[in-house]
Amino acid sequence: MSMAANLTLSLIGKASLLAGLAAAAVLTVAAMTDRAGISVTQQWPYAIANARSEVASAIEDGEGSAALEAAERLVLNAPLRRSNLSLLATAHQLAGNAQASADIFRIASSLGWRDLLAQGNAVQLALANGEYDIAASRMEALVRAEPRSPVTRQLLVVIADVPDSRRALGAAMAAGEGWGDNLIIGLHELPEDEIAARLPILRSASSNDFRPTELFARRETDRIYAVNPLLGWEVWTAMSGPGAVDETGLWDADFSTIKESSFGGRAPFEWRRERRTTQTLGIAEEDGQIRLTVTGRNFAAENLTNQHVRLTSGRYVLGWNSSAAVSGRPDLLLSADCALPTRPMELGPAVFEDGSFYRLFVVGPECMLTQIRVFAPSGVSDSRWIANPRVLPLD
Repeated sequence: MSMAANLTLSLIGKASLLAGLAAAAVLTVAAMTDRAGISVTQQWPYAIANARSEVASAIEDGEGSAALEAAERLVLNAPLRRSNLSLLATAHQLAGNAQASADIFRIASSLGWRDLLAQGNAVQLALANGEYDIAASRMEALVRAEPRSPVTRQLLVVIADVPDSRRALGAAMAAGEGWGDNLIIGLHELPEDEIAARLPILRSASSNDFRPTELFARRETDRIYAVNPLLGWEVWTAMSGPGAVDETGLWDADFSTIKESSFGGRAPFEWRRERRTTQTLGIAEEDGQIRLTVTGRNFAAENLTNQHVRLTSGRYVLGWNSSAAVSGRPDLLLSADCALPTRPMELGPAVFEDGSFYRLFVVGPECMLTQIRVFAPSGVSDSRWIANPRVLPLD
């Protein structure tokens, strides 16, 4: 385990996680009956919510003695609530009673896996002991039950910093039954540094063939992209893998995601229909290629589809196959411009060679994201197609 991870674990054990546990406890005090269904307010002169809040406030303020005293009173009067036992264990931890804390957490864990505080402690212990599969299993319980709690969020940051633990959690996500989506839903609401900290876990899961629900992946990517396009790219490739970037220079190597109705509902790094196009777009497979088919005469030149991709500065060649009503002149072309910041790029003419069309373009050092487009010249055939788009580096 790295020094940074050890330090983070220490901080979480002594301060940050305690505050998170306290906050989590306050959020769970709504239930006002004990395990037998009898109102605690009738058995004890203090309302259970007020009693827990007293313990939580003392923990958050770092007052070990006060927290311990309040927690002992709480457990004395409502001993069978596992969350109460976990608060007592947390108070002992703050007061420096490590063995008592561990023993009480163990009892709390035996009462059920849905106890946020006990599960958080179990994750810490497993990480400290190098038991990464156990940590992943306990983390799964937290992600399933309380994905947005302060405890879960802080422990995910710790797990992401430890290669063995993030590999174990990534493998568990891939083997799971959809609970991994809980790490993605609401991702855009987190601070950017917390989003970035979660990416190693998502990459590990992706390398184990985990694939999130497309709706969630696209929605979160779109919302993050709207604020920080580069982070949007990192999030998309972490969740959905590298795509076909290594083979074609594009994340989306064909046009299979294009549908007539797909004005939205696609990530910026997939082929998306241009909002203003008047053409009918379809998909056909011919000679082992997935072709984008275009029907309808356009009296003015227009862009049909686009996708964004992260390219380093340098010279590139766009390559594609296309129908050609006039020999040597493609019915449809690929073009490129800078998406971030928005500005045109230097583009060469389309050249036909060995059955494909090519054109040169240059990505300047200021361009952080490139937009690749399918472009339709005016006054051409009303039945056209394009296939096999690619971006080939020259430098």
